[in-house]
Amino acid sequence: MDVVEIDAASNRGINEIRELREKVKYLPNILRKKVYIIDEVHMLTTEAFNALLKVLEEPPEHVIFIMATTEPNKVIPTVMSRCQRFDFFPIPMDKIKERLQKIAKSEKITISDSAISLISKYVDGSLRDADGILEQLAAFGEDKIEVADVISLLGVTDLEMLFEFTDILIEKNLVRGLLLVNKITGSNQNLKVFVSEFLDHLYDLYVIKNYNNPFEIVNISEDYKDKCLGQAKRLQKEEIEFYMELFTDLLKQIKWGEGSKVFFKSAVVRAINFIVLDEKEIGKKTRLMETQIESLRKEIDKINSMQEGYKNSHNHKADVDTSVYENEEDNFDIINVNEIDKMVSEVDIQSKHAVSGGKAHKSEISDAGVEKKDEEIGLI
Repeated sequence: MDVVEIDAASNRGINEIRELREKVKYLPNILRKKVYIIDEVHMLTTEAFNALLKVLEEPPEHVIFIMATTEPNKVIPTVMSRCQRFDFFPIPMDKIKERLQKIAKSEKITISDSAISLISKYVDGSLRDADGILEQLAAFGEDKIEVADVISLLGVTDLEMLFEFTDILIEKNLVRGLLLVNKITGSNQNLKVFVSEFLDHLYDLYVIKNYNNPFEIVNISEDYKDKCLGQAKRLQKEEIEFYMELFTDLLKQIKWGEGSKVFFKSAVVRAINFIVLDEKEIGKKTRLMETQIESLRKEIDKINSMQEGYKNSHNHKADVDTSVYENEEDNFDIINVNEIDKMVSEVDIQSKHAVSGGKAHKSEISDAGVEKKDEEIGLI
């Protein structure tokens, strides 16, 4: 009666807050204070916040308001300024496990340690959720609660299966991998949940691999710390990064459920066949590539040289032919046609003069004229 919890997600209007303002006037029945717990307070409307602000400005002495939210940035500043803020962080798995064991002992509930560990991991730091799950499991009426019961209720993945799957990737055992794939896809196991939880496991291994005090960052039960340390030691950093990228893409592909089994099988095969080359192998391949590149460079230089030689040869031939034509043109330029006509005319005149002087000398004069003509032409 004196502790009232209000769900602001379903009572978020101004009318509900006005009703609350009327109730806070009454004194508590048993306790010294009357406590109002407003859960998910960020869901209230602006009008409801303003109505609540009036009560907070002048609160009755017998009333305490506790407002819980996961999004404090959505609470209006005027309300936030009138509250004392306390930040709560997730409870470590070991603390939750210890609390569940204490509850189980006091309530005479028989439950295995593996089942408690699985519950502790599933609730992600929420003790209230862990308590509720334990209560549901106890209601089944079984003599002893085992891991199978937790998996059946929550639909989660067995932690041992995550470790087994990681071992298969480390060992590159394709046969075991395909058998496990058939086991997972042939059961009622939710592939999306399995991939999501495997990514969480990879993240834990990555932190363990790269940090000196990893357990200050990741929340891992004492029962599994040694196993995580062993797997992180056997994996290379590049392998974990590749697996995280591969299964993150897979999670996007199976979001809608169509063809999820095919995508999952393909991703597992790729993960098993992935190999990280060591420095010696990388150096060997680098030297081989450098040799091939140098060989190609020499071939290209050889081809360029041949093309340059052919080009020079062709240009020289063209120059020779041109000079020949130029010389022939010069020979034709020195011939004077007028001079030839003049010499022919002189020969004709001499021939006619000889004929007029006597026939006996005709042949001789003609011959001399021809010889002279020949001589003059020859000089040309």
